Amino acid sequence: NLDALKNIKDEELNRVINDTELSNIQTRLTFNNGFEDLESIKFEDRPTITVTKKIIDESTGVEKIFTKSLSQLSLGQQQSILLAILLQSKSKYPLIIDQPEDNLDSEFIYKTIVSNLRRIKENRQVIIITHNPNIAVLGDAELIIPLKSTSIKSIITERGSIDKYETRRLCCDILEGGEQA
Repeated sequence: NLDALKNIKDEELNRVINDTELSNIQTRLTFNNGFEDLESIKFEDRPTITVTKKIIDESTGVEKIFTKSLSQLSLGQQQSILLAILLQSKSKYPLIIDQPEDNLDSEFIYKTIVSNLRRIKENRQVIIITHNPNIAVLGDAELIIPLKSTSIKSIITERGSIDKYETRRLCCDILEGGEQA
């Protein structure tokens, strides 16, 4: 039952998901994946995330504290905070992340996402959908599935670890700078 999604509204009190979208979600989940019962939480139960930054004024030595809600931050800042929370979770359930590289710079991807992926993959299954092969390669993915996409569908072109020649070649074709990268 997706009725809880009907009550999600944006800041101007407009529904975020319309009836057609709800119907499509329910059809896809039920028909394609066999999920018939979905767990939902009340919108008002959603946690509030605030970010606090402490800055010491060098001239006076006075500490100033700035606090913002998550919604006041840029998309990249929001995404980096939420990814950090997800990657620090002690959960044993599989973690699925779709395009974690969106709105993030390469340094953050390498220092935060890749380093944490190497750590957490020992205790939980991590599935990442990405256009950035650096995440798969540097994150030491155990299984890489490169896809070739058209406007209609995606085709699996290979599957394997980075140690497999054809998988490595396809990843290198995607990387900026080719094989030297």
